[in-house]
Amino acid sequence: ELASAVHSKFTYSTRSSKRMYWKMSIDLSRPLVPSMGHHDPLDGFVTYYQLKTSVAKDTCPSLEVAMSDLYSIVEGQDLSTNDPLGLGGLLCDAYRVFQLYVKTKDKELLKIFDKLLRSSLEGLKTYNQRRLELPVNYRLPFREFGLSIGLQAIRRLKDSLTEFHEEMKDLIIIVNKIVEYQKLIENIHKFWGEEINRKTSSWRGHLDINMVMWATSLLPDGYLRV
Repeated sequence: ELASAVHSKFTYSTRSSKRMYWKMSIDLSRPLVPSMGHHDPLDGFVTYYQLKTSVAKDTCPSLEVAMSDLYSIVEGQDLSTNDPLGLGGLLCDAYRVFQLYVKTKDKELLKIFDKLLRSSLEGLKTYNQRRLELPVNYRLPFREFGLSIGLQAIRRLKDSLTEFHEEMKDLIIIVNKIVEYQKLIENIHKFWGEEINRKTSSWRGHLDINMVMWATSLLPDGYLRV
């Protein structure tokens, strides 16, 4: 009901396409940030789809129009990014979309799954891993943990794909290439696990979100399972 109620406030139409506001006022009367977050439509679509599959039919308002709106935005987007938090989000969404496909066998989800994996690999190829060698005050823990969580999602995805070898053989090749970046997980955990690095402004300045993301990165299954 909440998703159905707020959707029309966050989305609007232009002459050529649907768009989405990044942030709205509390009463939803006006946009606070009129630009669109890069992956907000994607996150919205996956969340709506997950809600749709989690409740019995006819017990809640339909989200079909809302899903169609956000799907139309995602379909026309270039989702690739080399931002670590954005990359982590793409990887997590890829795993969620795969789990939703297993549940529903909806072929439309395979199109998004394909796009997410290709965009993720493209982003990882351009991600400058030397950013993880910068002095601590030039690093943002929560963004790095986002990447770590996403890479752990792909590790779980790889294990789940074995029974889809024929159906998804091209995508399995992409997943195997993404798995090659798994070493970054240990790098990130080891660095921020050292107490001296958690005494800096990079850690203390964003303490709440850093702690939440660190905990999620250490125990990601509850967050990643659909």
